[in-house]
Amino acid sequence: MRSWWEAMPTAFRVARDPDGTPAAFQCLCEATSVPARLLAADPVAATWREHLRANPVPRGQQVLFLRHMLAADGGEATTPAQAALILDLKRRYLEMRPRLRRIYSLTTDPAAALPQLAPLGFALIPDGSAEIGGTTFHVLYNDFGPSSIDGWLTDLAAREMLIDNRSLLDPDRRQLILHGDRVDLTKLEFDVLQYLYEHEGRVVSRAALLRDVWSYNWSGGSNVVEVVISALRRKLGDSAGSLRTVRGAGYRFTAPSTGP
Repeated sequence: MRSWWEAMPTAFRVARDPDGTPAAFQCLCEATSVPARLLAADPVAATWREHLRANPVPRGQQVLFLRHMLAADGGEATTPAQAALILDLKRRYLEMRPRLRRIYSLTTDPAAALPQLAPLGFALIPDGSAEIGGTTFHVLYNDFGPSSIDGWLTDLAAREMLIDNRSLLDPDRRQLILHGDRVDLTKLEFDVLQYLYEHEGRVVSRAALLRDVWSYNWSGGSNVVEVVISALRRKLGDSAGSLRTVRGAGYRFTAPSTGP
């Protein structure tokens, strides 16, 4: 903790009691702002770095590290002061949209934390843990997807309203679900279809797909989008008409019926 404070004091946020006494704090920063020596020296951050290297985000998208979130009593997210810091974290999410793609965090008690965090999209990194001072820290991450916070919030709202917003797509298995059949998708095919699904009914331009899924500016000379769209239409089969080309503008997706 001292090494983070010495290297990145501006990453710390403090919540205080009414009398001004510090009650909780967090250390939150963009991954690219952390010095390499700090990433190498901190076993938790080193695990985040390795996961990020193995699963890079598209160019132009951003990643947050939530290294510390502690209350004065040593608890995890149990006090009003912690709640204030979580609210501040959500504000940071919104400020970084539409570029925020992923956040990394940690917990010492996954059995207690995951029931609260899993519905928000957090997952444990497989075999991702680090021991510091006799305490085992389990590392977590949440990938918000190519639509960033907007898509994440849409999914959360759908769940709250008991709408199955993912009935067409299974993100865990990376599959398309139609009429009871499952069709495997490549990562790129899944990301494109998910993006179109999250913008259902609206025209999505090639430039927007390249910017938010591929993460580079479209110059007009590439057919990478067309190749993926063609592959998706083949996999949609009889429902291929749900993915339409809007001449001169882009693509419009209308979710087909997923029932038998």
